[in-house]
Amino acid sequence: MTKDRIKDLQKPHPWPRVAYKKISRQHRSHEWQHTTSECSIPLNPNEADREHAVTEFLAQIDLIRLLIHKIRELTEDVKRIHQEMIEPLSDPQLGQQLDDKTADIKNLARNISQKLQRLEQAHKNQHVNQGNAQWRMTESHIFNITKEFYDIMNKYNEEYCEHRDRCKNSILRQLEMTGSRKTDDELEEIIEKGFQGAHTFSIMVDTEQIRQTAIFIEERHRDIQKLEHSIEELHDMFADLALLVTTQREMIDNIHQNVSKAAEYVIPAVQAVEEAVKIKTKSRKVNISI
Repeated sequence: MTKDRIKDLQKPHPWPRVAYKKISRQHRSHEWQHTTSECSIPLNPNEADREHAVTEFLAQIDLIRLLIHKIRELTEDVKRIHQEMIEPLSDPQLGQQLDDKTADIKNLARNISQKLQRLEQAHKNQHVNQGNAQWRMTESHIFNITKEFYDIMNKYNEEYCEHRDRCKNSILRQLEMTGSRKTDDELEEIIEKGFQGAHTFSIMVDTEQIRQTAIFIEERHRDIQKLEHSIEELHDMFADLALLVTTQREMIDNIHQNVSKAAEYVIPAVQAVEEAVKIKTKSRKVNISI
């Protein structure tokens, strides 16, 4: 039978000239938290400012991306309304819906454009940091979000141009149905000036059909006039965006070229380090075997 030797174990003896006191578990936990908080390394003020600036910058990028997504959704709504409007018996309320969607897109586009200009200006003010990692990251983010905005606005512009062509073709079909054939120049004149009267139709055409055709042509004429007015309002912004994207693309290409050159120097250095590690490991094995 195994003998119980626990009683033979020596009891712990206190160290001489050392004072002892009991500390509650809650107090010990508080002391530990207080000690660890005192031992933490505080951030340098400049580092804290940079961290805050990066966080604020990324928040602005996320906000702009959400606004661009909203424009993308509105553009799809505009496309759907355009397709419904060219139908002969379309809903009269579609015109007001289109005006509301167009106004929302314009306001969002101006808001995004202003935010991008502020980000670009703040980035230019950091020219002293040009070339460092944070500067390149900021440059890349601004370029990507500007390109995304440019693409969606270009898609919006293309939809308006396509709708103008659809309106033009629908007017041409309505005129042909009434027996009135028009040349391209005459059709463009109708688009620019509107419908001039029923005297251009054949006398064999029913009066009600003439009236319906005239109403349809006038509606399409107003649609086209609104389209062209909207494009004119956004023309300056399109030009600024195109110039900004072109300029930023050149800067991004230069950055990528510099990074590629740096990588060409880094790769041989990494290979040399790996080779040195292999040689060192091999020499250790030789020493152990000896």
